[in-house]
Amino acid sequence: MVQPGSNQFILASLLPIGAAFCYAGLHTLTRTMRDTESASTMTFYIQVAFVIVSTIMWIGVGDGRFNNESSPSLNFLLRPWGPWQYDDFKLFILLSVGSTLGGYLISQAYRHAEAALAAPFEYISLSLAMLFRLVVFDEWPNNITLIGSSFILASGLYTLYRETLHPHKPQMARPHQR
Repeated sequence: MVQPGSNQFILASLLPIGAAFCYAGLHTLTRTMRDTESASTMTFYIQVAFVIVSTIMWIGVGDGRFNNESSPSLNFLLRPWGPWQYDDFKLFILLSVGSTLGGYLISQAYRHAEAALAAPFEYISLSLAMLFRLVVFDEWPNNITLIGSSFILASGLYTLYRETLHPHKPQMARPHQR
């Protein structure tokens, strides 16, 4: 998907891979803490983490000093942050509510279902990402993106199918021996 052998590859292309590792770690922690923490508590701390990371990004790159106008991706990520407008405030409220609700529902899903059963439902984000790319950047996905997305979607659907055919009982964690 990153196409490292092509002339379109830039170092920023690795950011989604890092994000995927962090996201997988989040769900692993959610499964680990499912018996000790509520989805509301986990959602609260996820939102606090978003605020902290966003503040660090604002301090580090918000002035636009790393902006690279020759690269549309880097230009989008590293452009200077401007002052808030009234319409921005409404958008931030909408994004906050959507992020909180989505985080809560995803936390609940990973607390109550095996990851192999819950994860394939997140593949709807592939379609949404392609729609976002079309609406925001006016770019239709190329054939490599469509083929790669099809493989990812097919593997997720297969995993979902396999898990419904052969459900296995989740193993309970053993208490620590002292």
